Amino acid sequence: MPDKTPVAGLNVRFEVKNSTDSTWRSIAVGVTDAAGTITAPAIVAEKSQIRLVSEGSWERLEAKSLEKAINVAPNIMMQLPSSVKATSAYQVKGQIFPKSAGVSVNVKRNGVVIGSYLTDATGGFNFTLIEKEANLVNYQASVAANAKMGAGNSEIYPLLIR
Repeated sequence: MPDKTPVAGLNVRFEVKNSTDSTWRSIAVGVTDAAGTITAPAIVAEKSQIRLVSEGSWERLEAKSLEKAINVAPNIMMQLPSSVKATSAYQVKGQIFPKSAGVSVNVKRNGVVIGSYLTDATGGFNFTLIEKEANLVNYQASVAANAKMGAGNSEIYPLLIR
């Protein structure tokens, strides 16, 4: 409403559009509660714009809210052993969610980038780990912001080299 009065019982739908869409897509529908609010669960896999649209009726016109940007934060995981034998080669697998191909993942050892790896069609990446001497080190993976998602970091994985 122009005077910001909440409207209860109003049929509304959530619509989204990402950078590759030419039209808006409806992702959820519902009815506003007594306070004029609505909540709907949604999974959004890439940066998008979202808006709320109220249905028109004989007593009111359809209305659209202002568009709001949604930024998707990636979840990055690595399957790193807790300890390895020095001078032995180990395959490390990683995964980003939402799954996205061609994303550059930087792997850091004690905060210093040691390699950059592209994700495959399933969002997976892998690299070979060879540590030269006994030590305790930390590994972490990171992704820079891109057209589909924001920047993100994995948790820090401690690794004991024996």
